[in-house]
Amino acid sequence: MEIMGLVIIVLLVTIGMFFAIRFVVFGEEEEALKGYTQTQSAANFLSTLRRTTTECDGLSVEQLIQTCVTNNQKLCAGTLVCDYTEELVTYLLDNTLVAWGNRPFYFKVYITAYEIMMNISNQNCTEDDPGDLKQEFIPTTIGIVTTELKICD
Repeated sequence: MEIMGLVIIVLLVTIGMFFAIRFVVFGEEEEALKGYTQTQSAANFLSTLRRTTTECDGLSVEQLIQTCVTNNQKLCAGTLVCDYTEELVTYLLDNTLVAWGNRPFYFKVYITAYEIMMNISNQNCTEDDPGDLKQEFIPTTIGIVTTELKICD
């Protein structure tokens, strides 16, 4: 009878350990995986965005951003190049990050902290919100343009 009691106690402790391992250990992996996935999504989107060819004289988005900085009076489809680029980027963000699960994001293009060219966000996601930020840099004749994409938690 005593042995049977010990066996039951060992079984209960073992089952309790399995539950503890399941919820403690695997819960942390999911958070780490989520952060990695968000960072990679932001990096992949920015990389692809820069090389996306547009209908504006066959220029890539990177070339449009460079043109916006150096010659903002150029026209694309009857619209100023900066406005055309912002509309295009908004369209692409809406049809990727938003369409793939309504993920909150913050996208910004700037030369210096004071010269912001584009500032696009959804669901009140700001640069101060927690999330994973990815930056890429575009060289121009007047300086380095920084593109940032943050996917908020």
